[in-house]
Amino acid sequence: MRLKPRIEEKIVRGFLYLFTFIAVLVLIFILAVIFKNGIPQLTLDFLTKNPKDMGKEGGIFSTIVATIFLTFIAIIIATPLGVGTAIYLTEYTEESYLTKIIRFGADCLAGIPSIIFGLFGFILFVNKLKLGWSILSGGLTLAFMVLPTIIRTSEEAIKSVPQTYRLVSFSLGSTRWQAITRVVLPSAVPGIVTGIILSIGRYFHCRQCSENAYLDFFFFPNYVSAFLYNGQRRNFYAQGLWNSCCPGNCYPDN
Repeated sequence: MRLKPRIEEKIVRGFLYLFTFIAVLVLIFILAVIFKNGIPQLTLDFLTKNPKDMGKEGGIFSTIVATIFLTFIAIIIATPLGVGTAIYLTEYTEESYLTKIIRFGADCLAGIPSIIFGLFGFILFVNKLKLGWSILSGGLTLAFMVLPTIIRTSEEAIKSVPQTYRLVSFSLGSTRWQAITRVVLPSAVPGIVTGIILSIGRYFHCRQCSENAYLDFFFFPNYVSAFLYNGQRRNFYAQGLWNSCCPGNCYPDN
């Protein structure tokens, strides 16, 4: 027996409302647990003191400062490169082997675990380029990690701008660059910003999974992180990774 279309629509809509309610209810439950257990721990000392004993004691001030600096450096480096690459792929080239290679490379980079980026940044920026244990080394490494996501999302955002916008701009005497900067990019800004937020979100997600340990332990300078405690290096698993990459004394001078 086939139901009437109106009845089917009501049933489907009811299920959609039910699933939405369950999802929102789960979210509310998670937030309630977080606020219930977390708010009593938010004290002035917790927010203004540095971690001690590898984060088992103390506060989170250095973590907040280092995260802000790392994110800022990564964004100002990766955003121009990512958006510029997206503009080149969508506005200045036709589909060719070069564009396929660039897209394939970006997709491959997006799938690389962040710990591999960390080892790459440690070898290149800390050892080879002699930047040392610094926020700059971490920011450059993070920029490499978020760059593929910015490229792909910016490319899709630019492609979503209707072609008629470009044609009207050209008919009014605009050059290609004027059409891109004054018509295409302003229309694509929401998608580009979304891509930047998603790319940075990957960093925060990986930090919660301890996958981005390289940013916490490889590059934070001593005055911003708890990398040094009682004058000794306490990052045991990071030290094991270093020793496997470069046996012997592979620590650069601070």
